[in-house]
Order: sequence, then structure tokens, then C-alpha cells
Amino acid sequence: PADAVEAAIAEAVGRGGLWLLHGPASFQGEPLPAGVLTGAAELRPPLPPLPVERLMPEAAPGAWTGRTTTAVALAAALAAQEGCPLPWTALRRAIDDAVASRWLEAAPGGGPWPCDAAGAAQVTLRQPDAFRPVSVAERPEAYTSSATLDPAALQDLVEVLPAMVKAAAGVPLAFRLDVTLGEEQAVDAETVAAVDALLQDVSRDLRLKRPARAPRSATASRDDAGEEP
Repeated sequence: PADAVEAAIAEAVGRGGLWLLHGPASFQGEPLPAGVLTGAAELRPPLPPLPVERLMPEAAPGAWTGRTTTAVALAAALAAQEGCPLPWTALRRAIDDAVASRWLEAAPGGGPWPCDAAGAAQVTLRQPDAFRPVSVAERPEAYTSSATLDPAALQDLVEVLPAMVKAAAGVPLAFRLDVTLGEEQAVDAETVAAVDALLQDVSRDLRLKRPARAPRSATASRDDAGEEP
């Protein structure tokens, strides 16, 4: 029924699993106002977190006047780059990250931060006095680590993840995940489909793929068939 579908969509948008666009409205990770979810609304995969660098003058020059900008100006500049309005939750998170990492700060005389979308026009942001953009050559390389984890070890990682996020507060922390199903063992199609569906609930990028096989030569094919080369 239509009401069940709409309730499921609203729930998915509210928890950040979908991004809804409808005219100037853009929502992800927050409750939908009445009247936004109609047949004309567009659903997209969730917008990934915005890097702090996209808020800076080099990436969004039209949003800045000297060393200051506003939350509304940043929203307009990013919308022009993306070709559609971005969810306020995504921009708010990016500004929070920029403030936490001291790339931006709330300017005196402006509205308070954090705030909701309605108060964004009063929020003035600026680069801190001690801020100096770091060139690519000066940036330290990221620390990395890699290991093959079985499900039990991955569960251990999930358990320590909150403490890891707290320890790395203000520093970008990301995970790159490779999933292997079946090693030197045939896997039936139902198992592949079931695991793939669960992975898709985590990320659309986690899609199981069969490795490409090298084409067999004509000589090998004739040998298998018992024919003379």
C-alpha cells in the first residue's frame, strides 16, 4: 500500500539511508516535513560526508568575502557545484568537523553555532587567525594498516570502534574494506545473493563480483575436447 511505502521511505530518509530531493527541499538524516514526500520527490543514495576542504575559499570562492563566509553562502556554493541543494545535515556535519579541527570558527557578532537550517543565515564563519593553509607538499602522509580479518576479528574491531573514534577525534579516520566470499570453494548462487544483499544494506559500493577469468586459448579448448592441435 502507498502509505506503507511512504512510511518506509520516510524512515529510511530519517535515519540517513536515503537522500530525498523535491524542488528546493533536500533531506537526509532528519524527519521529513509534511508535504515533502510526494510522487514528484526524487530518492538518491545517501550523500557521503563532505570533506572539510570543500568549505574553504580555494574550493568554494564564491561563498567567501575575504576571510569570512556564512553557512547560507556555503550552502549556495555547494548546491551550485552539485547541481542540487544539499541536505542541511550534511553541511552542518561538515561545518562541525571544520570547527572541531580548527579550520573554521564562529565569527563574533554572528548567530550561534551549532544551529538549525532556519538560523543558518545568521551564522558567520571565518578562518582562525592562526590558520595557514597547508600545501600538498607539506601535508604529512596518512598512517595506514592492513590485515585479513575473519568475522570474529571484525566483530572485535566493531566493539573497539567507539573508543577508536574518540581517540582520533579531529583527525580523519576511514576504513577501506575488501570482502571475500569463498576461497578455493564453490559458492551457490543463493548464498552469494544473501550475503550481497546484507552488504548492500551497509554500502552500495560493497557489491560482490566474480573475478574476471583469462580467456582460454583455442589450443587448450581442443585439448580438453580430445582433439589434435
